[in-house]
Amino acid sequence: MDDHHSEDAESGRLSSTPEALFDRYGHHLDDPDEPPLSEAQKMQILVPLWIFMAGCVEHGLSLKSGDNFGANFDCGIDDVLSSLEAKLALRDADVSPITNNKEQNT
Repeated sequence: MDDHHSEDAESGRLSSTPEALFDRYGHHLDDPDEPPLSEAQKMQILVPLWIFMAGCVEHGLSLKSGDNFGANFDCGIDDVLSSLEAKLALRDADVSPITNNKEQNT
């Protein structure tokens, strides 16, 4: 990991800040097909993500890609991000899983 979001080995705490997350990943929130987000809008997305990440690390959960959160878990951060991505895709497509299931049953 780099200096922006490394884990302090002694404390188990995330040494990143929301600002470091913004500096590193803020540009990934720009969609060339949409009007650009303001810095404030990007921070509204990244701060809750940072809080989630910091909480995971403080409770000893792994955020390393490909790992499960811990020995007692059968999922990891990749699973959470994939689920969020799928939900955002459904929202963007304006398709509800409930509506979709009703249509399939008729």
